[in-house]
Amino acid sequence: HVLTDVEAENGVNAVSTKLIGNYPNPFNPSTTISYSLSSEDSKDANLQIFNVKGQIVKTFAIEQNSDTAENQVTWTGKDNAGHSVSSGIYFYKLEAGQYIETKKMVLMK
Repeated sequence: HVLTDVEAENGVNAVSTKLIGNYPNPFNPSTTISYSLSSEDSKDANLQIFNVKGQIVKTFAIEQNSDTAENQVTWTGKDNAGHSVSSGIYFYKLEAGQYIETKKMVLMK
């Protein structure tokens, strides 16, 4: 990431890696998960959704779409095979470089 003049003056890299959260939560039928990635962390980043048993339900291969602070993926309550999952608690985890964070969401039908 090459710093712009404004970023260089402020001494700040504008985009840092962060799992922002999902909205709405609880959700039905879909939720949007927001995150930001620094350019260093955008390589091989992924976002995975797990059920309460720790099983992977859905995997999103993600990348930084632009130098905007916030990017998003939408989960429609379907697993990797395209089947609808049941109501309940799910966890989503962003892994990017050394950054790992997990948050909780609830699907209510």
